[in-house]
Amino acid sequence: MKLTLTARSIRLLGLILALLCLQPAAAREVFELNDPKGDDFGAGDIVYPNRDDMGRGSHDLQLFEADTNSKGTWFTTRFGAKIASPRGRQTYVGKEDVQAIARHGFYTINVDVYIDTDRIVGSGRTDTVPGRQVSVRAENAWEKAIIVTPRPQVARAYYAMYLEQEGEKQLQAELGRVTREDRAALSERVEAELNEKFLFPQQIRVRGRNLEFFVPNEFLGGPAESDWGYSVFVTGSDVEQLGKPFGITPGDFTLMVIPVARGLRYDRFAILN
Repeated sequence: MKLTLTARSIRLLGLILALLCLQPAAAREVFELNDPKGDDFGAGDIVYPNRDDMGRGSHDLQLFEADTNSKGTWFTTRFGAKIASPRGRQTYVGKEDVQAIARHGFYTINVDVYIDTDRIVGSGRTDTVPGRQVSVRAENAWEKAIIVTPRPQVARAYYAMYLEQEGEKQLQAELGRVTREDRAALSERVEAELNEKFLFPQQIRVRGRNLEFFVPNEFLGGPAESDWGYSVFVTGSDVEQLGKPFGITPGDFTLMVIPVARGLRYDRFAILN
């Protein structure tokens, strides 16, 4: 069969070849880790809040995997139930559209990933961001933290304010006063720490039960590796907390976390025993 190419078909062929060349390189699966189903009850006695957008399976992490390409790593977390969409939901306080403040397609979940890149026992940090009330084991001490929240930019700014406030308290205790120069230097140190240690991803995809987020090579120093250590924590997300004036919430500072309390309530995980 003879194939005749006209000028138009050549142009179309050129377009198709150009589009093919623009396709990203095939992703490489680094690892896939599975977690037992049905263990979303904390230490054994935690009950979901009394609301219709959370329930058995909604925060049950069942899979964590990583796929890399030339620019970075896509991490995937899979849950036991379809991830709740903010579309059509209203805030509990003020009755405003949740979708206007949670713009990444989810609003009830936080996922923290603490990565031990050097695998040296005791090298790195074991703390987690405020409100998680858990520490990473010393043998998995981390160098990089990925904090996935429905409002990443605001959460990062809120965390920076907290770190600066804590830093000022320490300076006040040590020096008896805090100057303008001290505050400027403290702000620079906090920003440097956040840039080096923490990432609040903004490239996020929600697909049914999957919450996927992208981490660029610049943050991790390259693509994710299968021999690194990964500590993954899931908490309920309080997207309305960040709309309150800073420092107005009583008790210890928490970063966008629904707390636990006795008795069944809308805005708390419950301990019934």
